[in-house]
Amino acid sequence: MGTISSKITTGITLGQGTYTSPLTITTAGYIDDTGDSNDAIFGPNTQAWTVINQGKVFSSGSDGIGLLHGGYVSNASTGTIRGAQSGVRILGIAGTVTNAWTILGTNSFGVRLE
Repeated sequence: MGTISSKITTGITLGQGTYTSPLTITTAGYIDDTGDSNDAIFGPNTQAWTVINQGKVFSSGSDGIGLLHGGYVSNASTGTIRGAQSGVRILGIAGTVTNAWTILGTNSFGVRLE
């Protein structure tokens, strides 16, 4: 289980280092990936991933959260997810998104399930 409770200024890949599933971004947590073209949170196609957001997740280059093998994303009433493409994009097998606040895709969809 991983937790982010501070500001991170690069995108992260789930399954690497301390970024495990389920990953929780607390109300003090902030992922601001504005310097490249990656997802702010990327889940490779090795498993279905779980992300629980209570803070802020931003990507100026791609998706806010991109999961390649299904998964679950929960965005709390204190959470914001924004991507240059989709806010949340889940590919592959089944995906579920629960949202109580803001998920925004600047150039595509807020939530995209493929």
